[in-house]
Amino acid sequence: MLQTQVINQVALIVEKACYRDTNPFGTSIWQNHILEVVKYSDALAIAHQADREICILAALLHDYAGIVDEKYYHQHHLYGMKAAEKLLNTLGFDPQRTEQVKEAIKTHRGSLSLPPQSVEAMCVANADAMAHITQYSSLVTYAHDIRALNWSQSREFVMNKINRSWNKMSAGVKTLFESQYQLIINQLKTAA
Repeated sequence: MLQTQVINQVALIVEKACYRDTNPFGTSIWQNHILEVVKYSDALAIAHQADREICILAALLHDYAGIVDEKYYHQHHLYGMKAAEKLLNTLGFDPQRTEQVKEAIKTHRGSLSLPPQSVEAMCVANADAMAHITQYSSLVTYAHDIRALNWSQSREFVMNKINRSWNKMSAGVKTLFESQYQLIINQLKTAA
């Protein structure tokens, strides 16, 4: 049974962080990424009979550390584990279940070779990749408008991100997204 009160409290905290001026990713990360990862994590949790609560909480918190402070960006999976533990402890969440949330946060990144150690971690890692692919236009906007990269640099940034996301997807999920992935990569390659 989902502890909707804890999920709702965490969602509110993360949403507020996303809308702060200090968020280095811009406010669209809430709608275009975090909520998308939550949606896909929950769907994958249902499909794989994983713990939905763990998946949803990890999805909400997977990028939280980087959103709160840009200095955590490159290690946001590690700082995110600490932030999740502190926040969930404050909310009285079960410490053993908090460890599961932390594991899913730790292994969500496509830029690291950290294979998921649980079905919940697999769901969150795949959901993060799925969100990058389905919301790739928001990555273009982020690269160009927020990071102030020129078009060529933005295209390269997004292609690298999409390829890393693709490479971390499990085989079953890849079959669902292959045509969309190929379309995006082809569009990026041919865009001038």
